[in-house]
Amino acid sequence: MQSSLPPAQRRQLRDTLLEMKTQSVVQQLSSALAENDTQAAEQFAKQLLQLDPSSPWQRRDIADALVAAGQRNRADALMQQWAAGSRDPEMQFAYALYLSQAGRDDEAIAVLSRVPAARRSEAMQGNLLRLRLDQSTG
Repeated sequence: MQSSLPPAQRRQLRDTLLEMKTQSVVQQLSSALAENDTQAAEQFAKQLLQLDPSSPWQRRDIADALVAAGQRNRADALMQQWAAGSRDPEMQFAYALYLSQAGRDDEAIAVLSRVPAARRSEAMQGNLLRLRLDQSTG
């Protein structure tokens, strides 16, 4: 069936199937984390890495699973790599939230500050202000 489709539709079908598979694994990962099943979470994180999701938030889910499984250094390296290789403000935002969650507020501020103000969402701007306020009062 797929081979009878034009190339553009085949790509769209492939992308849709990949997104559905990724979402399924993300849901399994979230369930494993909620149940404190770090072994299962690590397996789901490995599956997600193989799928190579482009969503910043799915990438953050992978990093969170790795942290929960005791692999913070690997999670840190992946998040840094993904953020460095992306101009997407959402990836920068996901990275900044990841850093903030790890208590690395100075780095989170630096990452969010590099996103041009015109490209920051309200949530990004609000988090940047909160981080700066926390920094000035802490």
